[in-house]
Amino acid sequence: MVNPNAAPSYTPGPRSPILAWHFVQPDGTVARLGVKAEAGLKLKHAGQVVPCQSGLHASRRPLDAAEFLNSPILCRVKCSGRVVEQDDKLACSVREIVAVKDVSNVLHRFACRVASDALDAQEARGRKVDPRSRTAIQAKLDWIAGT
Repeated sequence: MVNPNAAPSYTPGPRSPILAWHFVQPDGTVARLGVKAEAGLKLKHAGQVVPCQSGLHASRRPLDAAEFLNSPILCRVKCSGRVVEQDDKLACSVREIVAVKDVSNVLHRFACRVASDALDAQEARGRKVDPRSRTAIQAKLDWIAGT
């Protein structure tokens, strides 16, 4: 959970790049720029770096990056230059794509896991779970596996 009142942290001066995660558009392009996301692409932002307002954004954890996803295309990125961090995201002046991958199946499996965990929690509380729910989850897992 993001604390909107928390002050962002800023580390001036040279530092090691931060490895982070960033989802791109469904067509595989970088939002607002229209360039194809591919390994080696280095983007630079010349203006102010303010999370949620300006700069090149990413998250240290993929689960945090998922809060901002609009496609299953995930990039591993190196963030450097001016970096301003908040709880679940960061903005930077330089972001280089290290790798690009369609993680659709990972996201589908994650959703199945979350659903299964929720059903387990209900049963642990003594509640009856409709067996069709588990059947539906298994059907999705079979679909992912291609069976």
